[in-house]
Amino acid sequence: MRAERCVCCGAVIPEGLQVCGMCSAGGQEDKMSVINGVWHDVQLDPPQREGSYLAATDRGGVVIAHWYPNKSPDGKKTGGGRFSGYHGHITHWMMRPVPPGGWKEKKEKTFRGQQKPHIRKRNLEIWELYQSGRMTQKAIGRRYGITASTVHFILKDIERMKRHGLI
Repeated sequence: MRAERCVCCGAVIPEGLQVCGMCSAGGQEDKMSVINGVWHDVQLDPPQREGSYLAATDRGGVVIAHWYPNKSPDGKKTGGGRFSGYHGHITHWMMRPVPPGGWKEKKEKTFRGQQKPHIRKRNLEIWELYQSGRMTQKAIGRRYGITASTVHFILKDIERMKRHGLI
């Protein structure tokens, strides 16, 4: 059996491994993987945490795939796991590098946030008309020049917003 060196601390380790047990347990593996660009064999050294990783396929491609560790019914990790996000055989994985400019927070773009005030006012008027029982969805649609299905969508949307305390 041939011995190799740990990519973190240089300790002698068995062939096929890239990190010694102490570095792996201490979390140094993840930092060094990004710095050194180390590919880990999925069979010998699977990821320890759930997350997205760069993954090399058996056909020579590189994809981003999500690792799901195996868990017992009580929620404890049992070792091993699987990659999803790619329908093929993933042979190696690596930590995703930080993109140029760093990780950016996702900006939420919601339809309601972009709604114009006069549209919002109209939608609330539609809600009040329907709730009062004075008009049907079809009659409201004719009055405002929209289809009955659009009126239905508006009513459901306002109902959801009221339920979640947004109105």
